[in-house]
Amino acid sequence: MAASLPAGLNSSAQPSPPPRSSSSMHAPPPPSSLATLRPSQENIKKEVEDEIRNLHSEVTVAKAAAALVMVATLPSAEAYLLPAVTQLSSLLEDAGSIHVRRNACAALTAIMNASLHHYIAVAESPHLMERLLQCLENQDGDKGLQINVVAAITVLAQCGEGLQVIKATEADVKLLCLLECTDDAKLEEEITDALCALAVHQEMRSHLVMKGAVSRLAAKLRTDSSEICVRVLLGLGMLCGSSQEAQEQLAETDRAIGTLLHLMKSSDLDIRGIAHDLFAALCSNKQVKPKIEHLLRSDRATKDI
Repeated sequence: MAASLPAGLNSSAQPSPPPRSSSSMHAPPPPSSLATLRPSQENIKKEVEDEIRNLHSEVTVAKAAAALVMVATLPSAEAYLLPAVTQLSSLLEDAGSIHVRRNACAALTAIMNASLHHYIAVAESPHLMERLLQCLENQDGDKGLQINVVAAITVLAQCGEGLQVIKATEADVKLLCLLECTDDAKLEEEITDALCALAVHQEMRSHLVMKGAVSRLAAKLRTDSSEICVRVLLGLGMLCGSSQEAQEQLAETDRAIGTLLHLMKSSDLDIRGIAHDLFAALCSNKQVKPKIEHLLRSDRATKDI
């Protein structure tokens, strides 16, 4: 079996069944019957090949892509998945169906997760990132498609081959712009996951800081979602932990220091701990410390009035 991908953030890309009202596609199976899409072990090769052929049919394409999402989780299917990559990538350009694009994206993500060999094959497939970014900016504004695209980028961010195409296409900048303008909690979670996956790599941190990641992440600290807050804090911790420039950007972000002080009192232990570490990093910066001291004095003076 091929080597596994390095440990990282899990992708949550999900297949989307075609709409029941579509006249050009089969109605989707009810949720209880999704298990029937799993091929039997003895017929795995035939089942995978059949689903790949079905990708070329307008009638069966969405269902076939959804089936491949599930098939790709079977170790015995690894040897037969690669022929699907080219067609799945081309389906990302299918302007006629959001469901096809959702499922194709989820299938590519599942194939990348099968092994390092599969990851490289998908990451190096021609025009992949350009097509993913087209889906990210889809005119329909479909959140499900955007979430699946961001989940794919999160997986791509785990190794060097994916980092290269992310930087070359400025996909990280697109993610930051989308984070700034969206108020969808699930999409925010996915984007912050992807940014954390990028920030894991030392060589990406200064790049993200230069592109404005600190202020855009900091703006999400005031979220009501503890899941998003933890992700934002983790991302800021990686960017600001050893970068004075990033620390100064964070200190200059409106209400960021005050929000950190508030989060240090959170009942959520993860939030409280990460916020404390991030605040300590800011206090170690000689340029930032006077601003913090001024804020603390102002806060005490307000309480004394």
